[in-house]
Amino acid sequence: MNRKLINQQRLSNGIVLSIYDRSQPVAGDRWLIKIECEAALPLHEEFFREIKEEDTELLGAIRQKLGETLVFSVMKERFFVAEPEADGAREELVGQVHDNMADYLQKPSFPKKLFARRYAEVKKICLLARHAKQTEEQADDDGPADFSACFKD
Repeated sequence: MNRKLINQQRLSNGIVLSIYDRSQPVAGDRWLIKIECEAALPLHEEFFREIKEEDTELLGAIRQKLGETLVFSVMKERFFVAEPEADGAREELVGQVHDNMADYLQKPSFPKKLFARRYAEVKKICLLARHAKQTEEQADDDGPADFSACFKD
């Protein structure tokens, strides 16, 4: 689906707020008006300094999975909008993003909260992956099953 940048701004807390138009025609003169609000937070070392993770291997896996930027995305949609009303609906949704989302995203506490939530999510994924790998390795180490009791001479 195509995505057209409408507006981009850097907020006071370092987040880059981008608003995209992802609208498309659906049937005849009817449109799906879709506005995507994307907040990109560059990850700095200060976020990781506050983490008390003793398992350095796990911390490395989490850092790798998180990457260099966290992205928080929200969609606003209007379905089956008549073509003459599409521009007005688009402007209304963009206005809602500016009025509601921008204030929320530019709070000084938002980056730390977003990082903490994503860190916890990724940590859980990494721990599950580690457990699955260990379980698989244990299954491989057991060797072939002993079926000798099934056979009698």
